[in-house]
Amino acid sequence: MTYQVTIQPSGHQFTVKPGETLLAAALNAGFSLPYGCRNGACGACKGKVLAGSVDYGVHQEGALTHEDKLKGLALFCCAKAESDLTIEVKEVGAAKDIPIKTLPCRVERMEKLADACNFCPASTSIFCSRTASDAASRWPTRRRRTA
Repeated sequence: MTYQVTIQPSGHQFTVKPGETLLAAALNAGFSLPYGCRNGACGACKGKVLAGSVDYGVHQEGALTHEDKLKGLALFCCAKAESDLTIEVKEVGAAKDIPIKTLPCRVERMEKLADACNFCPASTSIFCSRTASDAASRWPTRRRRTA
């Protein structure tokens, strides 16, 4: 059974298939909702359920606390509709509407795969793993850089 979801304050509507998250259904319908990790860890997709019920899905406790649930909040990247819904979330109209966040991360490993490429543009040379013949076929007019 599919459910109808209404986004407030815009009034846009979309349909959610069984087992589909609210975020995935909204994106498939062409509505841009805020999101980050898409797995319930960052909280960027958090919004309010004004009417209806959801299965909150698997998420990090820090991203959606028990108190958040009591306030009617849900992570739309994890939440699945259990009835028709009305949700409150600011739709993203352009890249400028997405807030910039700094998130913690850890580099697990760094491994040098090759020496810097002498054929690629300088801005990409540290990432290049092309051979001389491959680079020559891609950029026939580019001359080899000299150190």
